[in-house]
Amino acid sequence: MLVFRLKVRIFVTTKYTIMKRFFDKVEKTESCWLWIAGGRGKGYGSFKINGKSIDAHRVSYELHNGEIPKEMHVCHTCDNTKCVNPDHLFLGSPKDNWQDGFNKGRIKLLGGINTEKLKKHPSRGAYLRGCRCSECKAINAMMVKRYREGLKNK
Repeated sequence: MLVFRLKVRIFVTTKYTIMKRFFDKVEKTESCWLWIAGGRGKGYGSFKINGKSIDAHRVSYELHNGEIPKEMHVCHTCDNTKCVNPDHLFLGSPKDNWQDGFNKGRIKLLGGINTEKLKKHPSRGAYLRGCRCSECKAINAMMVKRYREGLKNK
C-alpha cells in the first residue's frame, strides 16, 4: 500500500492502481520521462489522487523512492519541469533548490546588482530573489521588523 500525506487527511491507495494511472500519462524518451497529461503553472505536471492534485514529479519520487520528508523539495537534475524520471530527481531543502537554480542560471538577477553578495546564502537578497527557506524568511522578517521599528521612532 502507498500512503500520500495530504494536509487534510491521509489516504491509502493500492500502489498498483496509482502506478497504472501514472504511467498511462508518461512518455519515455532516451533520457527524460515526460509528463503528457495536465499540469499546473510553470510547466510542472499534476496528478490527482483522491481528488487532490499533487505535482507529478513528487508522485514519481514517492513511487520509486518512498516517502518525501516534510519541508523537502523534489528537485530536477535535468531542469525539465515535465520530467518524472526518478533518476533525474533528488531531494533538497528549499535552500538547496534555490541554490541549484541560481548556480544553473535559472534564477535571473537584475542588472547592476552585486551577484557575489547574492550568492551568499541565507540572506535577504536571496529572499528577495525568490528563496523561501526558513533561514531566509527569518532574515527577511528581522529586516522588516527593524524597518517598521525605525518608522515608529521618527
